[in-house]
Amino acid sequence: MTETFNPDLLAGKVAFVAGASSGINLRVAQRYAAAGAKVMVISRSAEKITEAAASIGGDAIGMACDVRDYGKVAEALAHCHDRFGEIDIVLSGAAGNFLAPALGMSANAFKTV
Repeated sequence: MTETFNPDLLAGKVAFVAGASSGINLRVAQRYAAAGAKVMVISRSAEKITEAAASIGGDAIGMACDVRDYGKVAEALAHCHDRFGEIDIVLSGAAGNFLAPALGMSANAFKTV
């Protein structure tokens, strides 16, 4: 694959990516690392996020974290900051999947999305 971006475009930057155990968010995290960023990824599954972090390459770490638990999110952000320094990029792509019209969702389901 031909690189479109300068491989040092994000050198010295820190990225925090939620919902990154698979799919688009994992791929974005991989591209951040390929552009030189240090990356922390979070997702609910410890096993999946460990595998995802290993697949990213570069300087990446993963942590199990449910974004609905604000205390755990604060812990994850603090861990990222302690490990890598100031966070420059946040991609909050974690979400619940509810097959319902927005107006038909419960308050809890809406909060989860």
